[in-house]
Amino acid sequence: MLGDANDENRKAIKKWLVQFYEQFADSGIGGMLIGQRGSFYKRDWWQAYSQGNGGRLTCAICDGTMNHAITVEHYLPKSIYPVLALHPHNLIPACDKCNSLKGEKDPLKDGRTFQSVVMPYREAVRDIARLEFSDVDGDIIVNLLPANPDPHTLEKITVLSELFDLPGQWQRNMPEIGQIAYRRVKQHFRTLQTAGVPITPGDIPVHVAKICSFMQEDWGIEHYGYPATEWLTWASGHKLQVLAEDVRSLLENPKPHQSSLELAE
Repeated sequence: MLGDANDENRKAIKKWLVQFYEQFADSGIGGMLIGQRGSFYKRDWWQAYSQGNGGRLTCAICDGTMNHAITVEHYLPKSIYPVLALHPHNLIPACDKCNSLKGEKDPLKDGRTFQSVVMPYREAVRDIARLEFSDVDGDIIVNLLPANPDPHTLEKITVLSELFDLPGQWQRNMPEIGQIAYRRVKQHFRTLQTAGVPITPGDIPVHVAKICSFMQEDWGIEHYGYPATEWLTWASGHKLQVLAEDVRSLLENPKPHQSSLELAE
């Protein structure tokens, strides 16, 4: 599988495979090669992925926006594993930031096996890990922790952090993540207010749980939906008094209201 061996044949094959991928990315692959009428382009691959995943519009790695650029990330770098340059399970739709952070890093370096790293098409990170939040002097700290005692799980999370700087990316974007969550809170309680539904402080945890379930339905559609949902779940249990005061102020003041929970830049 390796293309960097001291073998002229492997070097030639590596060059051909990498160029074949670059042609796919730049100008498409002729339909005759893949048994269809028209050429197949990178945008066709992305559209098929999006349609097959409920209209996904977010980065499959960091859950961030794809507005800047849609790139194809080779999980196992094509410079090291050229035979996987066009293997479907090695191509991940990613934002330009994740692609840049990953670069040519090899998940399998230092003798790691496929069992000790996250394989994106085999498992979802949220199935093996959980987000933990803490408040340190007013700053929200984000940690990604194992969700089970499997010894491989911690190593998978460690490798993920090395490759894509998770949860560091979420840590730096907590202001935006907090705002996304609070927008959903405002929408929900203003809708209840318009409908004349009475709201007491004791009702707030139940309503927040509903909001989080609604947000979960949109994971992959609205960017940062996953960390925003997890953060709001945490806030409802650890900052309930602040959240209740925010809701009271929101209902009493119809003008735009900034939450005490919204994180300043």
